[in-house]
Amino acid sequence: MIDQKEDAARAAWLYFARSYTQKQVANQLGITRQKGFRTRREWPLTGLRRRDP
Repeated sequence: MIDQKEDAARAAWLYFARSYTQKQVANQLGITRQKGFRTRREWPLTGLRRRDP
């Protein structure tokens, strides 16, 4: 479970902070886009939140 949370946190950070697309996130983490999309369900568990400008 820890690895999944870490992967979710990394994916969320890349998506929000670096403005990566889902495809770019998946490529960066070495996972499929489908797995990357599934990690989005876990993003709220990471405590990260998107900050609007």
